[in-house]
Amino acid sequence: MEDNIKKIIKQYLDTSKALKMLDVGCGEGFYSRGLSESINNLDIYAMDNAKDSIILGAKKEQKIKWFIGDLSNIPLKSNSMDLLLNIFTPSNYSEFTRILKSDGYLIKVVPGANYLKELRECAANQLANQKYSNESVIDYFANHMNCEEVINLTYKMAVTKENIDNFLKVTPMMFNVDKEKLFVDDINEITLDFTIIVGNN
Repeated sequence: MEDNIKKIIKQYLDTSKALKMLDVGCGEGFYSRGLSESINNLDIYAMDNAKDSIILGAKKEQKIKWFIGDLSNIPLKSNSMDLLLNIFTPSNYSEFTRILKSDGYLIKVVPGANYLKELRECAANQLANQKYSNESVIDYFANHMNCEEVINLTYKMAVTKENIDNFLKVTPMMFNVDKEKLFVDDINEITLDFTIIVGNN
């Protein structure tokens, strides 16, 4: 998915010029670090409300401007960002439109219908909603931003027991599942299914 995001940035923005990007809900900054290494003129700000994640991220990459912040009041000036990255995290479109420049873009990534379907099938008897749809998220995006493009991306990934444990820890749709009751030993690959939404003011 990282390559897809790079391609989108280069398609919609002039990367020969200095650009400012905010990674909203960056966690430990996986995508920020990758973009920092591959796009020279990108001045990256990375925000999360989890202090531990910001500390870990800052230790790995000091060129990025790391800070703790809240979606309800993002501590950045109005019309200051060329690009917002919002991957698997909540949105606040009033704040997004405030800090984005008039010609700026938002790239939002949400799970697709088949995201981690192998794990969800294992936990089917514990999930309130066994089927997942991102249609309401896409509609909400379109009600608040000019939706330029919707890209669906699906592929299989080979996994180890450690990979599976990490997915179970960080995937919101699995947060209320009793992991001890899951039999995942037979899973050796999982489906990664994403929807990338591109929009602007």
